Amino acid sequence: MPKRRRADSTSQNPEENVNVLDESGLTRSNVWLEDGNVVLQAEKTLFKIHRGFLSRISPIFADVFTMAQPDDEPTVEGCPVMQLPGDLAVDMQHALAILYDQSYRRGAIPFDIVAAMIRIGRKYEIDRLRSEGLARLQIELPSEVDGVDPHKNWTEIVLEQGVLYRMANFAHECNLMDLLPAAYFWSACQDLDDIVLGVPWEGDSGTRVTLLPEVQRICLVGRHNLLEGHNQAFEWVGEIGARSDCKDRKMCQCISGSLTIALWKPSPDLSAPTDSWNVLVETLEAKQKLKVNKLCSSCLEYAKSTFLAKRLEFWDKLPSYFGLPSWDELEK
Repeated sequence: MPKRRRADSTSQNPEENVNVLDESGLTRSNVWLEDGNVVLQAEKTLFKIHRGFLSRISPIFADVFTMAQPDDEPTVEGCPVMQLPGDLAVDMQHALAILYDQSYRRGAIPFDIVAAMIRIGRKYEIDRLRSEGLARLQIELPSEVDGVDPHKNWTEIVLEQGVLYRMANFAHECNLMDLLPAAYFWSACQDLDDIVLGVPWEGDSGTRVTLLPEVQRICLVGRHNLLEGHNQAFEWVGEIGARSDCKDRKMCQCISGSLTIALWKPSPDLSAPTDSWNVLVETLEAKQKLKVNKLCSSCLEYAKSTFLAKRLEFWDKLPSYFGLPSWDELEK
């Protein structure tokens, strides 16, 4: 909850009736509007903005501003100072910048900004800030299998080294339930060494982004379940060329053998059950130089229809792989 800042020093001039905040050790942010009429302080950073603007977008700030101001209210440039306990200066910088500057909303933005939007938006009930931050996360961590495309460029959040683990940790800490299955899933699909040891931090040699211990445990347990789900999603491969309606057993059995190698050796791609049919075929053909469309018409139709049904089944079960309730429960 915001609170009025007590004076750090009192005026030495008895004719003055206003205390001036001792700015020693404080930094003015670049969110410093000349016509602003209130100063926010997060950690050691000051932000000069508009009281009326904050009141319109945040019922929390609106309530605080209705409180009577003490006679010895400390000021900076004649503006009252409101201290924001528990808020990071960098979060407030990001949140205020995106509220005042529409250019921040264009294209993908760094995850730090998205996290700040959600944290500040939640705490001060700034719905549009929180909603936009969540919407960006939901696009990158979809709850619908048709929104999954491992080959697409990230459109809402800048793809940086370690950002996936940071998103998973954030969703876990903030209890963003509808985001957790996808966050755990993509984290669990990474190399085992990365799950255990973390990944290098972008641009900072020696520092690694690691999963929170509980998230790491969930992902390691989930990997076992994902492997079982992968095997079930591709059970149909063994039936290619062995079905009674197969029209070219030799060709179809040959392709089935190549599919088996591509899907399981040297190790399964745990995300493969979420691929669209076209992406799956493209990936498998690149691995084994095979042509899936050379299957006889009966086996090709069986393979495609069975995979698409198994894909939906895999995604429906995804939350359970990580000990979560069903999608319907998560999205309530």
